[in-house]
Amino acid sequence: MKYILVIIAFMRSPVCCIGQATDPMNLNITIDNSLVTNVDMLKVIINRQNSSDTVSADYIPGRLTSKAFELTKESEEVKSIEINFAYNQYFQGKRKLYVYQIALPLAAIRRNYNIINIFNLDKPQNGKAFHPVNGQGYVFDYIYPGGGRLTKRI
Repeated sequence: MKYILVIIAFMRSPVCCIGQATDPMNLNITIDNSLVTNVDMLKVIINRQNSSDTVSADYIPGRLTSKAFELTKESEEVKSIEINFAYNQYFQGKRKLYVYQIALPLAAIRRNYNIINIFNLDKPQNGKAFHPVNGQGYVFDYIYPGGGRLTKRI
């Protein structure tokens, strides 16, 4: 009976979860002013000087977990990180799949919180307010404690 209790206690502890990050990134994502609760095909890309690694990730509002964050702590040569994901959105009675690639500074992992506000340019309210950047169909603001990168409004 004692062995069963020890095994159950070990299984419930966070250290036993092999392959999962123990230190998540605090992240909230909004798309067109709505909090995102579910994304598909979420990947974190670690860019190094001569190579890159792609690692899967999990997102719930306020929390992004990935083994990638542990890899960035182990290596001095990491230059930047990106998150790539797909999002299904219903607009004017039709479902549309959007694919996003967001570059984040390396310091984002250590910040208290990060907020990414994405604006799709195919929406009338957004198309009139923003200039397209690099031919992408979206723009985004990146906000963190004490600063951020805001997209220029028209």
